[in-house]
Amino acid sequence: MCSVGDQTDVSRVCHRVRLAAQSGVVSAQYAVDFAALQVKVAEGALLPSLNAQGTLQRANEPTTQIARQKEASIGLAATAPIYQGGAEYAAVRQAKEVLARPASRWT
Repeated sequence: MCSVGDQTDVSRVCHRVRLAAQSGVVSAQYAVDFAALQVKVAEGALLPSLNAQGTLQRANEPTTQIARQKEASIGLAATAPIYQGGAEYAAVRQAKEVLARPASRWT
């Protein structure tokens, strides 16, 4: 077992072993976080979306009779998935299944 009073070479080896073990834990934590994010991404495909677009145009002296001209427009588009054959729901189930894996399979 590694302890504080070990020789320098042994101490370095012990430090490397601890780092390797810690990196496996960190790697598994990142994998779990990524799987949780994939669940949210898959669930996001089921949510409605709202898109907005606007334009503003200004012209100085477009004609001799009009000194300035301004035009503005705005548009909104809302979409909501109704049914696309169940592919989105299958993706959500699959992402949740990956997240539910036992911890031993994350490394």
